[in-house]
Amino acid sequence: MTKTFVGIDIGGTNVRAVAFEDLNNANFINQLSRTHQTGERSYEEDYSALVKTIREVGGRNITGIGLGLPGVISPGKTGIVSATYLPHWEGKLVAEHLSKEFGCVVRVDHDQVCSAFGEAVYGGTAGKDFALVGWGTGFGGAFIESNSEKTVVRAIQNAREYEYFDIWDQDCGGFAIAQEFGKPASDFDDSDWDNVMDRFKQHLGRYLSRPEIHAKTVVFSGGVAVKQAARLLAVCDELKAQSPIIADIGFKVVTHGENSGACGAIALLRSDCSVR
Repeated sequence: MTKTFVGIDIGGTNVRAVAFEDLNNANFINQLSRTHQTGERSYEEDYSALVKTIREVGGRNITGIGLGLPGVISPGKTGIVSATYLPHWEGKLVAEHLSKEFGCVVRVDHDQVCSAFGEAVYGGTAGKDFALVGWGTGFGGAFIESNSEKTVVRAIQNAREYEYFDIWDQDCGGFAIAQEFGKPASDFDDSDWDNVMDRFKQHLGRYLSRPEIHAKTVVFSGGVAVKQAARLLAVCDELKAQSPIIADIGFKVVTHGENSGACGAIALLRSDCSVR
């Protein structure tokens, strides 16, 4: 009987799901995307929709589930301690609930960790060290170290790093700019994006100029980064031309686009992937 591994990336706006038959290859046997229902909703409503999504994408013989979540992940990696965009998930033992529901192993980690694994294990940057910057509903990041035996992701977890991404989020995050401009980012015109990209450029330049950031490759993930890839990479070229500190850094957008986080959630089930 064919085994199926399901990866779920739950963001502030969308839920994305993919299914593989082989943990070693990103050969999609199924994939889908859903937008969260608008207005007030409960964890129970979200959980019911999540179970439906997993059954739809994974079929009947699900062997393992990986789940990427936003916010602060609980020490035991059972769910979310706090999350700006999913406050009704706080304290819920989603890993335990899903394990009982499907009778299989369930692994949970931060959505940026999953995006990093999606690129490091299944993407075009496999086998390389890089820094990840996630730009979607909010902002986040991670650092990846790879060798022949193991891929290790260091999640953004110290106070200084969190503080910087929080400032970046308030100025350029998908939710923040939609609130500021009074319309969804999908309705932005060129002038709107020029405004946002000018701010983004300033933040990225400051971030990469910090002495503790010494990556030779920076990979961008998240819905805004994927949809605005051309504008984003043009900004990176400008920074490379203007700063000798940044000139030698390579920039790219995740290989699997908005499915990168869901792919990386599946990597949580592998023994050669770890988080510190």
